[in-house]
Amino acid sequence: MPRRARLVGRILRTLPRASALPWHRVVRADGTIAPRGDAASEHHQARLLRAEGVALDARGRVDLARYRWTPP
Repeated sequence: MPRRARLVGRILRTLPRASALPWHRVVRADGTIAPRGDAASEHHQARLLRAEGVALDARGRVDLARYRWTPP
């Protein structure tokens, strides 16, 4: 659904803490991690991505061409 970033943000904000939804896989269109109010959350998201084998460049960006999901 193009241009639905706010909808995604609203859904993620209402998730229970124990949710199994992989929220950490949601990044901005330029591959950066969106700030959430404190730097600790950004570092936590980066750690979770790296734990799944996703590389971040020196600026903290995900190479979207490499990891992008394309619908069937």
